[in-house]
This record gives sequence, C-alpha cells and structure tokens, in this order.
Amino acid sequence: MQDREKIEHIFIDIRSKKHDLSYRFIKRLFDIVASISALLLLTPVFLIVTIAIKISSPRENVFYVQIRLGRNEKPFKMDKFRSMVSNADKILSHLKSKNEVKGAMFKIKDDPRVTKIGHFMRKHSVDELPQLLNVWM
Repeated sequence: MQDREKIEHIFIDIRSKKHDLSYRFIKRLFDIVASISALLLLTPVFLIVTIAIKISSPRENVFYVQIRLGRNEKPFKMDKFRSMVSNADKILSHLKSKNEVKGAMFKIKDDPRVTKIGHFMRKHSVDELPQLLNVWM
C-alpha cells in the first residue's frame, strides 16, 4: 500500500504543477489584457493629470520613480504621478519629529510636501494609476 500512496502522491504533485503553470499563464495573460485595457480607457485621465502637474510645476518631473523589490526580490521601477514637491526627500529630514506612525513609514496629517494637485490625486488614488504600466513591463 505504501508504494501505491507514493505513486499517487507523485502523480498529484505533477498534476498540481501543471495546474500551477497553466494557472500562472492564464493569470498573466489576464493581467496584461486588463492593464492594457485600463491604460487605454484611462488615457484621457493620464493626459489631464500630466497637464495639471506640468502647469502646477513646469520644471519638475511628472512621474515619481522608486526602486522596489518584486517577486523573488527582483528590483523593479515603480512609477507614480508625482504628488509631492520634487525635493520632498530633502525636506523629510526636517519633518521627522512630526511623524505620526511608528516604524519605517512616515506619515503626517496635512504634509506640507504634498502639492495642491497631489492632494486631489491622493484622495482619489489617481497618483497610483501609472503602476498599471508595471503590470506588463
């Protein structure tokens, strides 16, 4: 009986790996199609936000890019619409004493580094939309 259980266990492992592979393929395909569709539908929003950011601060970048760790700790560039002043990291050192959260995170109410358009974008999570690009890149 033990030999049969071993064979069944091996067969189940092989079947589950095939399932995992086909599942991952279908999920990846769905992610790509959904993100491209969302990007196409949201193109007018991207244009409006880009223009608003450029009008509010013409010499600054529209996007905020940060390196993050993804699957298997592989680094990737995370893009967001810039919702803060461009020198926010430098100003942070002066605001550390006002931090309202413990740990590595930093958060204060009415953060002076957030731009006027940034408040709107954060309230409606518009600043996160460029992350759709990361799905298929």
